[in-house]
Amino acid sequence: MSRRQWLWTVIASIAALWAASTFMRPVLPVDETRYLTVAWEMWRTGDWRVPHLNGVPYDHTPPLLFWLIQAGWWVGGVSESWPRLIGPLCALVSALALERLAARLWPDNEAAGRIGTLMWLSSVYVAVFLTGVMFDLVLLAWITLGWWSLHRAVVEGRRRQWMAWGVLGGLAILTKGPVALVYALPPLISIRAWAPSLRPSVNAWHVAGACALMAAIPLAWIASASGASSLGYLHSVLLDQTLGRITGAMGHPRPLYWYAPLLPLLLLPWSLWPTLWTAMGNAHTLSHDRSARMLIVTATSALCVLSLVAGKQPHYMIPVTALFALLAGRLLWQARGPGRPWHLVPPALFLGGAGISVTLAITLGGKHGPAWLTAPPWWMSLVGFMIGLILVSRSARTLAMSVQRIAASSVAFAVLAILGTFSVIGPRYDLEAASKFIGEEQRAGRPVAYVGNYQGEFGFLGRLSAPIERVAPHDQRAWLIAHPRGLLVTRLKRARPGGGLARVYQQPYKTDGLVMYQREGAGVYAIYEESESASTDALLDRP
Repeated sequence: MSRRQWLWTVIASIAALWAASTFMRPVLPVDETRYLTVAWEMWRTGDWRVPHLNGVPYDHTPPLLFWLIQAGWWVGGVSESWPRLIGPLCALVSALALERLAARLWPDNEAAGRIGTLMWLSSVYVAVFLTGVMFDLVLLAWITLGWWSLHRAVVEGRRRQWMAWGVLGGLAILTKGPVALVYALPPLISIRAWAPSLRPSVNAWHVAGACALMAAIPLAWIASASGASSLGYLHSVLLDQTLGRITGAMGHPRPLYWYAPLLPLLLLPWSLWPTLWTAMGNAHTLSHDRSARMLIVTATSALCVLSLVAGKQPHYMIPVTALFALLAGRLLWQARGPGRPWHLVPPALFLGGAGISVTLAITLGGKHGPAWLTAPPWWMSLVGFMIGLILVSRSARTLAMSVQRIAASSVAFAVLAILGTFSVIGPRYDLEAASKFIGEEQRAGRPVAYVGNYQGEFGFLGRLSAPIERVAPHDQRAWLIAHPRGLLVTRLKRARPGGGLARVYQQPYKTDGLVMYQREGAGVYAIYEESESASTDALLDRP
């Protein structure tokens, strides 16, 4: 396929996914709402040095994503449209950088990079994930541009390319912290293994300068933040967060082997394509390909290091899947053939049958599932089936045609999955109305408290001007007595209203609901259980 054809395919795919997500999917709690609330508080207070969440310094990540959000707000005003465009734009930048990197690695086989990049972008998980407001795609954009700059620096030996690599690495660290080094350092350390020349001419001063620049960018922010925050904040953001993720104390602890069976799932439907498995039979030839070693070393190093880290999430593997996809594109182009006609059947069965299977399972098992879970419209399942049918309706004459056909079908399936999924659960994850209600009450002078673990779900959507108090179960009675006009917010499954409380707002939320109370009279009842299994004896007594 030509580069022009590839580029328009990539742009059209990303645009379709962005449009479907913007049209159907709300800003999702708790991650997306939390990040937007941090950006909103930074915007509202004018403090760009130290991110805050609910009035408290937010030490989970460095601030670059929040700065990017504010940059768009400076141009077009505060809205959710720009933040939701950052992920797709970063995916486009990453795709372009990966394609250019592959063109440098294999100048005689530029189509290999286009095939690999298209495979990565159209993997169902990546296609759906790129629509989110998350740090990982911003990180990926810096990292992929950094790989490209590093290859140019090693081959061309120009100082400006080394400086570009250092700047991009520094921006990657400023996006998500030291984890960026897991992707940035392995190709640097292994230069002699993959450089086109057996004895690459690498200027040690250029390397040292680039590394110093990489460190200087986050250090400049740290120096600035130190004047506006406590030492405890810096200690937490620099050490505690990293150590917490390594040990799993920050959440998501998984076993050592967790990523190994996950990778094929992240690469669906391509991992079901027999033509790819046939091409992988020649994987041993990559050991003689010096250019491929850059990708192999980086991918395997990142996979091993992240496997040793206790805290694991599927999206941590997105840069690794991009590298594996480029290697797969190289092997496929080496094999050249489109594969046998029946090779399209397994991906088609997955793409065509997944929607029908889910809809059928929900419909038949409705009596045993939660009352709120309803099946997507059947027409969506039928469209999904048609996607699979079209995929196998005609045999592809070339490898490029096979790849384009599977990629288009996979993106169409991802769009359909977004539309179908959020037509069912979208209202249960949409907190805009609740947030606006809280904002109106707050502007009317009512103090607001959340019983439980508040993570910024309402700040941006409600344009809140003050923090929401966090109230522990045993403190809520005292809070209501101290704030007669207060608004108390909690989950419906934990609510046990009694005399003296008026329910002023309620909506479906996740698996139950969100409810808000105000005090009516002198009597105050507890409305929170510490756990799902707690008995009514655990509730506060009426005074």
